[in-house]
Order: sequence, then C-alpha cells, then structure tokens
Amino acid sequence: MSFDDLLDRYGREVSSKKKGARPEIIRLERIRRDRLGSVALGI
Repeated sequence: MSFDDLLDRYGREVSSKKKGARPEIIRLERIRRDRLGSVALGI
C-alpha cells in the first residue's frame, strides 16, 4: 500500500463526510500527485 492509496481511502471514507470536504479533498489530491504519494507503507 502506498501513501497515495491511504490518502485516497481517507478522502473517500472520512473527508467526504466533513463539512469542509471539498477544500480538504483538493489538498489531499495535491499531496497524492507529489513525490510523497508514491512512498510505500508497511501496512
């Protein structure tokens, strides 16, 4: 699992239910496109 996968899941399961969902999802997308998104996690 990569950090990108984790952020995607968080965006779908947690952020989408928040009042300020859209701005948070935009921030998550920006992080996912960055080099950080490709980091493999030990999960």
